[in-house]
Amino acid sequence: MIRHSALFVWAEGIADEQKVRVKDGVAFCYYGSEVLSLDFGEDLGLYPSGHRFALMHDHRDRAAWEAYNDNPVHARVGACLKSVTRPELAARVDWVYGGPPSRRGAVRHLALHRWRDSAGEDERASARAAAAELAHRCPTVRALELGVDLGWYPPNYDWIVEAHFDDVDGLVAFVEHPAQQEVAAVVAEVTQAELTARVQHRMLAG
Repeated sequence: MIRHSALFVWAEGIADEQKVRVKDGVAFCYYGSEVLSLDFGEDLGLYPSGHRFALMHDHRDRAAWEAYNDNPVHARVGACLKSVTRPELAARVDWVYGGPPSRRGAVRHLALHRWRDSAGEDERASARAAAAELAHRCPTVRALELGVDLGWYPPNYDWIVEAHFDDVDGLVAFVEHPAQQEVAAVVAEVTQAELTARVQHRMLAG
């Protein structure tokens, strides 16, 4: 299954009513297209983050993803989304997702990374392996998936970490866990940490 994960920065001066219209349009994409599943959410505001809105949708394969790109509903909603966000700051990864579906009310943590040019393949592999181990080292993690961008629509971000938690308390325990902080430092050494895009939101689907 192919998951498209995208994080957005709201444009200056955007009213709550405009955000609601965007969310209504995004929700309709589930019914107006042939996506397998779709979820979205606004950042919980627990930690500093320039990215404030997350959207993800799943597709059987690349052909289905291409069909979604050509869907007129997606085009209309995409234009609306661009009008209320900073398109040049959007962070995207298209990746193979094998994790569980959304569970309404649970919390999703997304972190999208770009490698430093100086990071070699061994360093990159070590950083991804360390991040994957957090699924076992942090007890409040209910699921943790990593994905490398498929390179279909550059310049996407290079890779993504998606983690699921039962609730906000579980997320906070994860962020504050020594193992997570240790891994965050390892990842920061080999990525452009200042460009890392993060959103933590409640799941609406499921």
